[in-house]
Amino acid sequence: MSIPRNLSFLAQGASSAGVLSVSYGGTGASSLTSGYVLKGNGTSAASASVIYDDGTNVGIGNTASNVNDQVGSIRPLLVSKSDTATTIAGSTACIVVGNSDTTTSNTSQLSFAALTGVNSTYFTSAAINCVFGARTNGQYPTGQLVFSTSTSLNSAPTEKMRIDSSGNVGIGGAPANGMLELFKTSGEAVLRINNTAGSSWVTFNPSSAAYLHNITNTPMVFTTNGTERVRINANGQFGVGGTPDTLFSVFTTTLATNSQMVHVSRPGTADVFFVYAADSYGPNGAAATVKVGSQSATSRSINATGTINASGADYAEYMTKNGDFTIAKGDVCGIDANGKLTNKFSEAISFVVKSTDPSYVGGDKWGTKDQIGYDRPNDLADDATDEEKAKYAGDMAAFETALEAARQSVDRIAFAGQVPVNVFGAVAGQYIVPVDDNGAIKGEAVSNPTFEQYQSSVGKVIAVEQNGLARIIVKVA
Repeated sequence: MSIPRNLSFLAQGASSAGVLSVSYGGTGASSLTSGYVLKGNGTSAASASVIYDDGTNVGIGNTASNVNDQVGSIRPLLVSKSDTATTIAGSTACIVVGNSDTTTSNTSQLSFAALTGVNSTYFTSAAINCVFGARTNGQYPTGQLVFSTSTSLNSAPTEKMRIDSSGNVGIGGAPANGMLELFKTSGEAVLRINNTAGSSWVTFNPSSAAYLHNITNTPMVFTTNGTERVRINANGQFGVGGTPDTLFSVFTTTLATNSQMVHVSRPGTADVFFVYAADSYGPNGAAATVKVGSQSATSRSINATGTINASGADYAEYMTKNGDFTIAKGDVCGIDANGKLTNKFSEAISFVVKSTDPSYVGGDKWGTKDQIGYDRPNDLADDATDEEKAKYAGDMAAFETALEAARQSVDRIAFAGQVPVNVFGAVAGQYIVPVDDNGAIKGEAVSNPTFEQYQSSVGKVIAVEQNGLARIIVKVA
């Protein structure tokens, strides 16, 4: 009797290769890819599932150990699928968080929890909930996404943001009236936009005011239809239609002459004022509060519905002097044969008095560019260079020198109204008559002037000022 050198024992249901069939409790598989969890249906041979477990990380649809997060650490769980669909309706889900109950407005929640160290318990710090709408068999229910966070230590998450079924977003509350709404129960509700260069934000406080902030040294620009309409410079200058060069600037290149630029009105009562586009501008360069252009077709600058009131007491005009001399307010002076002012009695063919407090002044052309050859330089921008500042200083010095030289060549002469005249001792009812004062000119009060004296007189005394000067009604000789 021979004894075999190798003895094999086969279990019932097993092949010689050592594979135990499924029906006898085996896998029915002869091999398995490393790391993948077995999948079987109870009858056929088991195979690798989509779940991968390398002992540390788990992947569904992929190997989790092959994918790093932003800082290079291995993700403990990765869920992925291969899908060529480019629309939401045509794609299949990687993860479904469902709710088998059909109650309207119930939710499914994706929770983010942290281990607290007490009894190995996890507590939720943030969550994303889907709030389901009413169900209809075989159709998609409406849905809202609610984002919740824990506001403080040991507080359960509460709603902070909601996206409703129409796509409207509410932060701090449910949206009701717009695509984006912000709510806050107390204090200021703030929308803040930051970047590395600075920040801008909007603040609304119903108990105080609404603010639009820009804390950087840059302008705010408002556009419509792709075109800049309003700009606020960093220094607070406000411009409509262009970059402002003053505290408030309005620019237009499209309006025709005499077109409305500014309109202020009380609807149902009356218009207050209009500003129309001018086509001519050349006022005196001397300092003034308001300078106005004109319409060249009519030479008009101002049309008024009512009276134009002024605090001054006389009407005056600028006249050119025939020499370098000074005329004091209230002085009597002469007009020579060339129509220029003189302080010499022998040169005078007529006599006038210098204005003291005019309400209107005519002949104001002596300081225009045509007369002095200079325009007043525009003010410098806040960010002007040293070269621009130096040029501005030189231009301003030249302008002011030319303007002062022109001003010294003229004087304001009263042609109507009330004027104090430099004569003491007069009484009401007398006439102020010019007399020769050693070649100069002065006034003298006369009660009963001759016809020649009346002709040359500059006015009649109507009162005596508190300082003793005679106040006259101007009479042009």
